[in-house]
Amino acid sequence: MYNTTQSDFRYLHKSLTITQEGKEWVYPVRQDYINHLIARGHIENESDMINQPDLIIAIQRHWHGLGQTGCKFAQILSKDPQKYGWHMEVVNGTSKNGVSSSILNQIERVVCSAIHDRQIEMISLVFPEVTTPEALVSLLYSLEQLPDWSITTIKGLEQVSSSDSTVYISLRVILNNKGVLSWVLGFGPFHFLAITRLSPFTELAIRVKPYKPDMPFRELNNDPMTAHLADVPISVGSETFEQLWINTKLASGRIRANSDPLKAKAKVTFPIPASMWLK
Repeated sequence: MYNTTQSDFRYLHKSLTITQEGKEWVYPVRQDYINHLIARGHIENESDMINQPDLIIAIQRHWHGLGQTGCKFAQILSKDPQKYGWHMEVVNGTSKNGVSSSILNQIERVVCSAIHDRQIEMISLVFPEVTTPEALVSLLYSLEQLPDWSITTIKGLEQVSSSDSTVYISLRVILNNKGVLSWVLGFGPFHFLAITRLSPFTELAIRVKPYKPDMPFRELNNDPMTAHLADVPISVGSETFEQLWINTKLASGRIRANSDPLKAKAKVTFPIPASMWLK
């Protein structure tokens, strides 16, 4: 069993290169982590990794900390997730043929528990077995069966006319009896995602606390009926916060330059190729 205290990825090879304005940045992909762990004898193959939740979480947190999302706030949260109330839960047992009722019940139970836990501000559901577009679509269809979960499309299906069109999926979770909706952010190892969302494992990041009237920096979200990851409280002063916000916009703009900007919007959980979503 992998000991998370050994989570030293300093010598991790990074095979994803982003070039912008003559500068290069490199980030790791899923296979880089697998190769790294095999070379150091922590696992024998990918299946070994899948069956170790602590290892999955260590990898995903490390990836968030590298800054590929462009979000400077996420880098701070990833350094001390317990302090900021960021919980991760690994969900196994999914497949491209659908998600069983027992897995759906597990997801519903975990998210409901996080909503009512005062120590948790956001929860990430990590699905290490969801590695293909078909499995992702199946997962999304299945989640829509849950009573407090819903899916809408930013770009109406009636407008999709070609196989290379994109359907922008918005996954939402109701947080309370007032109907406050949490905007779910999606990450994963899929070529059609924005680079800022291209993570080692499929992840659904969910803000589980609604708007609070005394919450600072409300210029990020002044709608009391929506909950955003950007609302997670971070204990920094106003000047530091402002600089983090500026740096986030600069970094995310650099990383996703020359790509479809809608794919990285907070209101979009996943951009799915229309040919896959319509099947």
